[in-house]
Amino acid sequence: MAQIFGSIAITGMLAPTDSADTFSVYEDIYNRGGYRTVTTNTDLKQITRPRRKLGMMVHVTATGKTWILTTEPHAWDLQTAPTLVGNTDIAPYAPYTGVGGDSVVANANATGDWTELTTGGGGAGDFTGPSMELQVEGIAAGSSFTTVPLPNMWDNLLYPIHFTNFGVTGQSFVNDNLILKTGDTLASNSTFEWSNYHDSYINPSGTPDFILEALAPNAADIGGSPLTISNPTFGAGTYTSANSVLSGPLTSAVDALHEFKISATSTTGLTLSKNLKVFWRTPFYIGTMGYGHLAQAFLDANPSGGGNIGGPPTAAAGTNTMAQLVGAGSWTFSTAHVYSEGSIVQYALDTIPANFDYNVWYPAPDTSGTYYGTTNAPNGNEHRCIVMDKSYFPGLAGGAFVAGTSTISVMFRDGAGTETTQTLFNATTVDANGGTFTDNLEWTEGATNYIGFESGYNSGLGAAQIKILSFNP
Repeated sequence: MAQIFGSIAITGMLAPTDSADTFSVYEDIYNRGGYRTVTTNTDLKQITRPRRKLGMMVHVTATGKTWILTTEPHAWDLQTAPTLVGNTDIAPYAPYTGVGGDSVVANANATGDWTELTTGGGGAGDFTGPSMELQVEGIAAGSSFTTVPLPNMWDNLLYPIHFTNFGVTGQSFVNDNLILKTGDTLASNSTFEWSNYHDSYINPSGTPDFILEALAPNAADIGGSPLTISNPTFGAGTYTSANSVLSGPLTSAVDALHEFKISATSTTGLTLSKNLKVFWRTPFYIGTMGYGHLAQAFLDANPSGGGNIGGPPTAAAGTNTMAQLVGAGSWTFSTAHVYSEGSIVQYALDTIPANFDYNVWYPAPDTSGTYYGTTNAPNGNEHRCIVMDKSYFPGLAGGAFVAGTSTISVMFRDGAGTETTQTLFNATTVDANGGTFTDNLEWTEGATNYIGFESGYNSGLGAAQIKILSFNP
């Protein structure tokens, strides 16, 4: 066997002088390779070349991280290159500033590279992947990953931080939509409110903490949009903006959409956001007409079969308005004949087909209003009705409105909550004496083209509510 050049022979194991001795046998900082501990990253970088060995492991106590020397391109030993002992700045290695050594992070200049040791995965413990097709807990659809540390991935999966809601304080919003009637106003001092899971995973030290913005083409709705919401009290559960974020009152006389967005950055580097859509929609009118027809009110129509309805109407088209039909208003359908109506209600409904709520029951009580100046109009001699903006019908029905053909399927239920009758509302009705209104129930008021659907007399007698089941072209 050949003698090992440049070595000191040891013929037995190293041990202290006594088994009860508490002193160490050697100090790790003088070893070449193996495992050792240092205090800081600087100490790690300053480990001299002769004490480095590919695959050695070093734990840095200041950061709690452990590093492996994965690249050490300069091969040398005491026998072939004894003059290099102690030299920590050997070309082509780049010197560590001040002392010599390598950067902790990977580099491309042929210097030795230290790679962080992480548990739960191979290599550096980072994850790289393509864009996600679906949302998985706290990771949104469309997210992609480039060397994301695995602990961050677990945090995002197990502790989702997406926003749970985002809306306007005091307003009813569902599915991230706020539906207002045309003409309604969001006051200039309105505030936005939002909440999210796991506040501790939203970085409270960076600026901004939250970003509130109004989206194009209405970016001017919020002054200074995007607006920084700084220094919130984390852990509050629900956060509220200042009452001065809107640049002024917001309203619209026609269908309109204004969109807002809240966003933040998590401590794991993911951006989370939620949008709020504020729609202005022409209202739906749902309820009960008493002893009269929509056609009489808005088209000056008289049933073809005649009957005792006071003779041909003389009020010109346009005399009555939808506003007169609502609540305790009154409308004229024939000379000097005024009917007081108190059971038509207007609703702001989400007309996006995918969002339309077919589970809502609307009031439709029997009426006993004033008819021909006499109280207590004949109970049951009435029409249930729905009036809507014609432009909404194709999206909800999947086909164009056809006068006299298109219908709305509805269900009635009584005051005890028992479903009673399913029927169709249509645009051709029959009066109490057999006369048929052949007029197409379409009319224009202002900038809105209305279409009306109603039941025949006595349909739904005793019903207290109606529910829309479907729109049928």
